[in-house]
Amino acid sequence: MPVSESPPPAEPNPSFRPGTRLGDYVIIRRIGLGGMASVWLARHLPLSRLVALKILRADFASDPSALRRFNREACSAARLDSPAIVRIYEVGEFGGRHPLLSRLLFWKSAQSRLPIPFIAEEYVPGTNLADHLHRRGRLSVRQTLTVLGVVARALDAAHRAGIVHRDIKPENILLGERGQVKVADFGLASYLEEGASNDLSLTRTGVVLGTPLYMSPEQAEGKPIDVRSDLYSLGAAAFRMLTGRPPYEGGTPMSVLVRHTSADVPDPRRFRADIPDEVAELLMRLMAKRPEDRFATAAELLSETARIKEALFGVRTAPESDTEASDEILFDGQDELLGFTRELGELNATRQLQDSLLEIRRSKSASRGTKGWIRRGAALLLVLIASVLAGGIWNFVKDAWIKTDRFNTVEEQWVYALNVDSPAAWESVLKYYPSSFTWTPLVKKREAIAFVNEGNAVEAEKIFTEFSQDAKDNSNVLFGRAGLAWVRAAEGNAGEAREFLSEAEREREEFDPLTEDLIEKAKQRIRDPKN
Repeated sequence: MPVSESPPPAEPNPSFRPGTRLGDYVIIRRIGLGGMASVWLARHLPLSRLVALKILRADFASDPSALRRFNREACSAARLDSPAIVRIYEVGEFGGRHPLLSRLLFWKSAQSRLPIPFIAEEYVPGTNLADHLHRRGRLSVRQTLTVLGVVARALDAAHRAGIVHRDIKPENILLGERGQVKVADFGLASYLEEGASNDLSLTRTGVVLGTPLYMSPEQAEGKPIDVRSDLYSLGAAAFRMLTGRPPYEGGTPMSVLVRHTSADVPDPRRFRADIPDEVAELLMRLMAKRPEDRFATAAELLSETARIKEALFGVRTAPESDTEASDEILFDGQDELLGFTRELGELNATRQLQDSLLEIRRSKSASRGTKGWIRRGAALLLVLIASVLAGGIWNFVKDAWIKTDRFNTVEEQWVYALNVDSPAAWESVLKYYPSSFTWTPLVKKREAIAFVNEGNAVEAEKIFTEFSQDAKDNSNVLFGRAGLAWVRAAEGNAGEAREFLSEAEREREEFDPLTEDLIEKAKQRIRDPKN
């Protein structure tokens, strides 16, 4: 079995519900999950700003090496000032319970008594390069050169500050909805001026030092590394962008590492014939076994990338354009509308939910005031009783909120439906705002997917059939065919389901993310008809 690019991480502990208050932050939803931390979209209350809140898993909170690596990430990125690097807003800790009080109140978990470290960083709505490649297979030559150029700018800023990233890979390259490219996750970074490039203690927390699929030969062998190691990893990632596969594959991480250190540098033209010679030679130079045979600096790579891009496509890159956008890279206008709505509207929807939860927490907090231990005990008893009740306080609050299903604007109505995500909630958008023509196809697609999530093939088929017959918009037709594939799979007709999928995938370039997700659901249903 080949080495996975994204091994499935363990479920984080703790897990938070939408509306959970953590210090000055309100949780909206989980947006990422790694081996050491979970990442949540949250709102910073004092500034009403959306952030990506990276929270160290509770089972790592007592691990000194994990804490050092987590703090190293925050310190590394915070030292850098480049629009091509995800910004750090705040570093701190949440919670923590007094050990004696925890024992008296029967909180037995040692982990629950520890403060949980967090990093609040810039939220980049969109996806990461790994997920994008998983859905699309590969990038065009021009797209690859664009990503190479922006990541080279980010690395140049880091290297000039004396920081080597050490874990450049598609998962750590973020793609924004409007074409932004940003580098994230400096968790393995080392400081050149500190001579810390061989500090393996920072990464001995149950994860591999770096990522085998993109690791430089010198890093794989445990030798001292410098900025050229990052350039090798970027070259390996660019190989994946262009060809749809990593440069070296194998059944185990060790076999992949051995190939990085000893196998010939692969020529990407073997796997994709239309790659220009200049681009193939650029990648092969980046992936040279000896560091001295690569580019000496990220600035040199950036200059060469810009020269090739101008020669091939007539596109001149402005030197100051650290976050050069490419309308080829990511999404169409529909997705930008979705992202824009989510970014603005979630503030309103989350605020309503949070207000209800805060009322409960205020009453709970008041009971812990100056009245003493008797009132504290009564509050604890009420909490225990509430936790036993079916559905509990959360369902009561959520149900009360759901019943308030008429909002002042179509945007707020959309966010309400996005949070509830039921057919009735999406139908309410059309019911209360029928004249908002722009929203109709989006809402109907979401409603159909909500039926899919409920397993209601009959109602879903009605909507999918309507889309599949749209003579004006081919993307709607593709969505309808993908949905009908799911319906046929749900009915046990795998052969017809595959025919619909085959029809849809002939025009894969026109897929939007909703269609891609639907195709994955259809394939899953074909593989497992009972689920």
